[in-house]
Amino acid sequence: MKTYRIFILIGLLLVGFSCSDDFLEKTPKGVENSEEFYKTKRGVEAQIIAAYSELKNYRYVSNRFFLGDVVSDDATKGSEPGDFVSAKEIEEFRATASNMQFGSWWWTGLYRGIFYANVAIANIDQLTDATEEEKTQMLSEARFLRAYYYFELVRSYGGVPLRTEPDQEKEQARSSAEEVYALIEEDYSFAAEHLPEKSAYPEEDMGRPTKGAALSLLGKAYLYQIHWQEKMELSLFLKYSFLKVNQKLTLGKMEGISVPYLLCQEIFGAGGCYSQLKNCTMPTKRETLVEKRPLS
Repeated sequence: MKTYRIFILIGLLLVGFSCSDDFLEKTPKGVENSEEFYKTKRGVEAQIIAAYSELKNYRYVSNRFFLGDVVSDDATKGSEPGDFVSAKEIEEFRATASNMQFGSWWWTGLYRGIFYANVAIANIDQLTDATEEEKTQMLSEARFLRAYYYFELVRSYGGVPLRTEPDQEKEQARSSAEEVYALIEEDYSFAAEHLPEKSAYPEEDMGRPTKGAALSLLGKAYLYQIHWQEKMELSLFLKYSFLKVNQKLTLGKMEGISVPYLLCQEIFGAGGCYSQLKNCTMPTKRETLVEKRPLS
């Protein structure tokens, strides 16, 4: 009996010394580990969706109206003069950095979208659960969104700090407008090269950026910089690849204007197109677009 008690005591001592408190350290359920989350396809896709989400943020949508329409002749702020003072300042060109909408909402929201895109871009290469094709698609979408937000910034403020990494210092020198546009062109060009055409997307992915969207916004960036040569080359590309890119549409002879001229006008603007007559096909027939019948 005495020997039995000795063995029990030795066993208890061994168990006591060999135990650790590891069993007390439990991974919280319902909480993502940030170090591991962004190494997965699901984590990167979540960041891209977060970048998209800024486009439906109330402050982005409302500021686009005030900074785009109210400052022009298209709309007025409305209501009483004392209501929504920050919008009245924008309408009367009196907005400064202290203006809630122009100096905080707009700036912060656009950089938040850029941050989300940068987090995705920084983590795509290390993914092990995504194919190279999926990585390229995600990278193209993230760079498209980053270019979009930077374009909104540069046309609102001119040169702004360029943030291309998620962990850059908060205080950063302001880059020139030319440097910002260079990044915009680089991102849109990459997106245009690798994004699919709209017709290649399955129904559940409709709304994601396409090759055509990237080319159109690249042309808009050229327009704002008055880069006529680049716009001319893009115009010619769109004109001669129109039927290829838009396989569901073809030229018909109905009431309307010529499609090449319409494209030219879209790129150069109404006045610009007339100044580029030698590069534009002026309407000679009454042509428009009709639905192309499926091939048998």
